[in-house]
Amino acid sequence: MVEKQAVQVFALLSAIVMVLSFLGMFAYFFLNSDNSRPMDIVMLALNSCWIISLISIYTVQAGRLGSFGILGFIVTAIGLGWFMSFGFAHQFAGPVLEGFQAKIMDYENIPQPLLDGAYTAMTIVSLGFVLYGLAMIVSKVARWQGIIFFISGITLAIGYDFHILPLALLFSFLIPIAVFFINLRTLKEPS
Repeated sequence: MVEKQAVQVFALLSAIVMVLSFLGMFAYFFLNSDNSRPMDIVMLALNSCWIISLISIYTVQAGRLGSFGILGFIVTAIGLGWFMSFGFAHQFAGPVLEGFQAKIMDYENIPQPLLDGAYTAMTIVSLGFVLYGLAMIVSKVARWQGIIFFISGITLAIGYDFHILPLALLFSFLIPIAVFFINLRTLKEPS
């Protein structure tokens, strides 16, 4: 009973994080004309909470996803962790580096080791979402959400690697929708 309640609390927290993340992404990309630092930090904090959502959806699906699902979960978790580490370095070390060289954190000026880290993080998180999506599709646990994970992983990789911002943004909007509905289903299940 306590385990079921814990899963539902995680699902509720995850659903809230996904709604805030979706709204935050919308505000960040469409209403925030100057991409101010406070909004960057808010988005970084919200996106850092995606790991809560990943744990939330995995706990209710783990038994049905099999070993392919655990592989997708682990790769996605590592990718999200690495990506958030890059985000923290960019947000908090960036201003210090800009004290030494103006505009060093602008995309075209980012030092190669940081850029390599960002590409590696994107590759890992993209692969993780593709694998996790395939696991959901194959196991028939959450087919349309699995398709969204799969497509989002591909669009993130292509969008980020080839600098096609709309494709990378698609990921930012689709994943919260898919995770929200997985959590909604968990919350609707009888206690």
